[in-house]
Amino acid sequence: MVADNDQVLFQQMKNNQEAGFRALFLKYSMPLRTAAYFRLKDLQLAEDVVQEFFLALWEKRHRINIDRSVKYFFYQSVRNRCNDVLDKREVYSRKTREYAAAGEAYIHPLLPEYLQAPLYKNVSYYMSALPPQASRVFHMIVIENKKKSEVAAQMAVSINTVKSQLTRAISILRKRFGGDGIQ
Repeated sequence: MVADNDQVLFQQMKNNQEAGFRALFLKYSMPLRTAAYFRLKDLQLAEDVVQEFFLALWEKRHRINIDRSVKYFFYQSVRNRCNDVLDKREVYSRKTREYAAAGEAYIHPLLPEYLQAPLYKNVSYYMSALPPQASRVFHMIVIENKKKSEVAAQMAVSINTVKSQLTRAISILRKRFGGDGIQ
């Protein structure tokens, strides 16, 4: 009976009736958020994944055909989105480690010792020229290798603030370094 009701609500949504969409959202948003949180271990990210799922659901409602139950489709879709986030996070972490290892391998052997000190002094000079919050976010994420969610919690700000401050820091450093070597 519940599955039949979900199918009816889904058909209402497909027929542009917001009431069907709203009913499905109210019924499934919290359980989906919980499922996403258990996969991602990040509440804000879990909320974002579920919000993006429902937004995509509404935008693509005319093209979606559900072979199984609506509940199964919702959970499977959110699980796939979580897996995409985790894959991107893993690729980012791996590339960060590779770049860090490569950076150390290239700086130390290739530069004579008398050139290393000015290089590090230059980097610290440019970092000190960053706005305080951008500098702190950049240091915690790039130097200390912390997650954005950890930085947000430690600084008592939102993840979006952390993202914007990191973007700001990278933008300023690119301008100062002329874009060389900063990705």
